[in-house]
Amino acid sequence: MQVLKHKQKQSNTKGFRNLITKTMMAANAKYTNVKFTNSSDQILKQNAVTIWDGPLGSVVPLVINVGSQVEFNQVGSLVGFECKFGETCCTLIVAWSNNGVSNKVYAQILPAGPGTHTVEWAQIRAKLEKSGSNYDTGNQFGYKCTLEIDPKSGTPTMKGTFTTVN
Repeated sequence: MQVLKHKQKQSNTKGFRNLITKTMMAANAKYTNVKFTNSSDQILKQNAVTIWDGPLGSVVPLVINVGSQVEFNQVGSLVGFECKFGETCCTLIVAWSNNGVSNKVYAQILPAGPGTHTVEWAQIRAKLEKSGSNYDTGNQFGYKCTLEIDPKSGTPTMKGTFTTVN
C-alpha cells in the first residue's frame, strides 16, 4: 500500500503568489511473513498482540492447534504476541522487529500460577532490541521456542517453532 502525502506552501516569486504542491511517496507498509509451527503437546491460544510500530489490527491466529503450521503477513515493523497454553495457562511470548537493517526476534516462556507473571511489554521490547536474528529459549518449564528472521530484508520471513521438551 502506498500513501501519498501532500505538502503545500505559499511562494512569492516576483510579486506573484504561487501555490506549490510537493508530493512525496511514503514507503510501502512494512510487514513480516510469519510461519509458526506448533510441535508441542499443547494448543496455543492468543491472549494479546502488541504492535509498537505499525497500524492497529492483528492477523495473528486466535488458536494454533497441536501439530499445525500457521502462516500470516503481519503489518508493522515492531510486533509481539502472547499465547496461553496448558491447563495451568503458561505463557508464550514471541516478538520481532523489522527495520530492514538489523531484523531481530525474541521469545520467552513464563510459568503459570495465580498472579505470578504478568507480561511486561516494555521489558520484552528492551530484550528484543538487544537480541539478534535467531533466538532459542532453551528449556523453559518443559517447553522451547526457536525463532529466526531474515536479518536484513525489508519484508522478511520469520520462522518459529514451539516444542515440548522431553
